[in-house]
Amino acid sequence: MSNQAQSPNDKRKTIPEVLARALFLIFILCCVTSGCGYHFRTAGKPIGISLDSIAIPLFSSTSSFIGVEGDAHNLATQIYSRTMERF
Repeated sequence: MSNQAQSPNDKRKTIPEVLARALFLIFILCCVTSGCGYHFRTAGKPIGISLDSIAIPLFSSTSSFIGVEGDAHNLATQIYSRTMERF
C-alpha cells in the first residue's frame, strides 16, 4: 500500500461532504414541494370570512358647503352595499 498525498486538483469528496450536500438537497426539495399553503382563489366567496356589518365613519371636510360629509358617507355606504350584494 502506498501512502500518496492527495494533490490539490483531486476532486474527490469525503463522506461527510457528500452526506451534507445530499441532506441539503433533500431539505431544499422538501421546502419547494411542501410550499406554504398560500394560493389564489379563482372565483367565488372567500373561505372562512363572514362579515355581517362594517362601520363606515363620517368623513371630515374643510369645505364651506354644508352636508358634504353626510353625502360622502351615504355614497360610500351605498357603494359598499352594492359591492357586498355581489358576494
